[in-house]
Amino acid sequence: MQKSISGYEGYQRANFLYQAAVNIFLTNPKLAQFYIHEMRQICEKLVIRMSPQMKRNYCKKCSYLLCYHEKIVKEIRKKKYACVECPGCSYEKRIKVIEEYE
Repeated sequence: MQKSISGYEGYQRANFLYQAAVNIFLTNPKLAQFYIHEMRQICEKLVIRMSPQMKRNYCKKCSYLLCYHEKIVKEIRKKKYACVECPGCSYEKRIKVIEEYE
């Protein structure tokens, strides 16, 4: 019988998968995409909340890791949003821009 995973262990596993995906992304993007997909499944199953910084760094449609040097950012002036286009699936993601952030 399989032992159940507690929330803390699940959080550690999700954090490890995220860090592994970030480190391996430049050499193998498909493996990084798989790690992000696995991280999302763990967080969904164990109902773990991810930090907003982690959520902003991957595409919700295809689990592709969005690196800052690869992002195509278009700024919408009136609504204070930045549009980020995923290179994997061309999905546009809107991120709210914080004015006081340095």
